[in-house]
Amino acid sequence: MQLSSVRVLAKYFLHGLAFSLLLFIVAMFSMFLLVILTYVGSLLGIILGLAILVILTGFANTFITEKLWFRMETSWTKYLYQGVLLLILLGIASLPVQYLYIQATRLPTVSFLLAGALLFLAESTLYGFIAKRVASIWHLTEPKPPSTSQRAPTPTHPAAPHIEPAKPIETGTTPIVQGSPEELKREEAKLDRLIKHRQKTGLLNPEVLDNLIETQKRTVETLRKAHSEENP
Repeated sequence: MQLSSVRVLAKYFLHGLAFSLLLFIVAMFSMFLLVILTYVGSLLGIILGLAILVILTGFANTFITEKLWFRMETSWTKYLYQGVLLLILLGIASLPVQYLYIQATRLPTVSFLLAGALLFLAESTLYGFIAKRVASIWHLTEPKPPSTSQRAPTPTHPAAPHIEPAKPIETGTTPIVQGSPEELKREEAKLDRLIKHRQKTGLLNPEVLDNLIETQKRTVETLRKAHSEENP
């Protein structure tokens, strides 16, 4: 038998043993309370005492299940339904076990002790299995965390807008001389085109266009300064 199977059986045994002990304590408390309620309210007291016994039974199984197995949905109505189902199923399961206990009393002392120990182990394990199966009806399913294996989509940036360069200003057949007023007019026209394109276009990533505008402004300012120095 694998180690994991042994651990599961041990947890079933521990569940059944702990539940049997808590159920015994709950039964003693409920019997004491039942006597008081019966004395005070007769039939109503009996009903209330039995209801408290059933609710405490469901609460005890919920407490043990959350310590050993999984989390559960909790409310007094769920404790009530769970307690009713548990008492019915455990009552049915205990019938063959009690019959075997009675048969074991006919054995010699040593055999009786050995058989009693085996029956105790089997009974506790059986009770733990039934108690867990009943508790699984109210198993609290938690949402799964987001998987870390799935990478976040890489944000895509829009391509830089295509800006047509400003057409050179032709003055007849004479080429534009560097630093001349014609070159200044050409660069000012190019700057004006960039600014108008920036104002009309709703871009998601306008940084590229802004950088072009700043560069063009510096070019125009340089030409204006040079032109003003030549023509004071």
